[in-house]
Amino acid sequence: MIKSSLCFLLLLTSLKSSAQDVQFETKFSEPFAVFQFLNSISSKSPDNIYKKLFARSDFAGKPYSDLVARFDSLNIDYDYDFTDYPAGQKIGIDVSNLLSRNLILCNGIQDFKIRSLGLVPNEKLLSLIDLLKQFTPVYEALVYDSSKARFNEQLQAISDLLKATNINYYFTESLQFYNSAWDLSIPFIFCFYPLPHSMGFTATAVSNVSMSPLADSLNDYKVLLSIMLHEVSHILYDERSRSLWNQTEEWFSSNPSKVNRYANSLFNEAMATAVGNGYLASQLNGKEDTTHRWFGIKYISMMAKTAYPLVKEYITSRKPMDRDFVNRYIQLYQEHFSDWLYDPQYLMRGRLLLSEKASDFDILRRFYAPAAGNEDQKEISETVLKNLGNNHGTKVIIVNDNKEKLQLIKNSFPELNTWHYDPSEDFVYSKFLKDNTWLIILNNVKTTTAAKLRSLTIKDEN
Repeated sequence: MIKSSLCFLLLLTSLKSSAQDVQFETKFSEPFAVFQFLNSISSKSPDNIYKKLFARSDFAGKPYSDLVARFDSLNIDYDYDFTDYPAGQKIGIDVSNLLSRNLILCNGIQDFKIRSLGLVPNEKLLSLIDLLKQFTPVYEALVYDSSKARFNEQLQAISDLLKATNINYYFTESLQFYNSAWDLSIPFIFCFYPLPHSMGFTATAVSNVSMSPLADSLNDYKVLLSIMLHEVSHILYDERSRSLWNQTEEWFSSNPSKVNRYANSLFNEAMATAVGNGYLASQLNGKEDTTHRWFGIKYISMMAKTAYPLVKEYITSRKPMDRDFVNRYIQLYQEHFSDWLYDPQYLMRGRLLLSEKASDFDILRRFYAPAAGNEDQKEISETVLKNLGNNHGTKVIIVNDNKEKLQLIKNSFPELNTWHYDPSEDFVYSKFLKDNTWLIILNNVKTTTAAKLRSLTIKDEN
């Protein structure tokens, strides 16, 4: 039945492709740009060009600083998961991202208000709208007015490139490779906003919208377009049918390699990079680039380049990824990067932290890159530990001088049956679990979390 459904989906996709092309549009949305500006000058954001421009301006006094503080306290970071899909795989809904999408697609603030009702409580929605209105003239004065000429020139160049590029053909190739459930009548929107006095940039996507700042120094629009297609690849990967999600999970979990789980955690980004920054970039440029890093994170770039010949083989053969593809991908990971299983910087990228001490979360963020897709837990309890079995990332538990918690942890993992420890001593303990992920336990008595992380090594202990 599953094979029949997949065949029907491929046939349906093929029929639609012959009759209709997906529309790709570029646009600027001032309401969204103002929202991004507010997020950037928030006290929660690291230093950036918007924050510097605001701090040096006449707007940096108490009235607007109070408004920024009000924005910081708004708390619109709600989210939910698709619980009937494999745990930790399909991207959940982030309400802040949905609000961004609505700001991009809306025809004015009133339309945004109507679109967004129910996403957050009305008092928060109305407060956000008020803040957007008050900061629109600030944004225009500090960013848009001085950037407008260069930004419009860039936006026109990108639009011209889209028209001159056979982007629908590349999209159809990607669609077939991912075997994704996508309605071709839904357009893709590439939304850009000015980024003055800057060099680099990042992109993100939600649903059918990809958004990216445009650094004023940017002239290579083919590179930018390949990055936007990277984001489109994420969308296509995420919008596969539930049956295909379950199949992919089974392909990874049934593979006997001990790297299968960590190879899976890298799969989405590695595929988007190999497709967008590798294959599609080579089609746009007329040549393959194997000398430069394809992605800012070395692990993703290296795995994408290693898997690229396999990805190219499937795309050019018009084959969707299947069990054999996943097995060959895992084999490549095992042959080239099995040592990553002992690299703390790599393992902590997909970590889940349990600690009852607030400062531990900040300390881990200082030592390691932000973790993606995992919900840290601020208690160590029987319920929380029981639910760890559904998480396929690195499990980090920090105990601060509490022998009862250590005993609870030992009782929660069958692999720890023979574990012997002294609760009165500082230690770091690591264990490779039967689900092929790491459990790392830090016991703090006299020394600190930071001291232990400075010398952290990973090995499978008895």
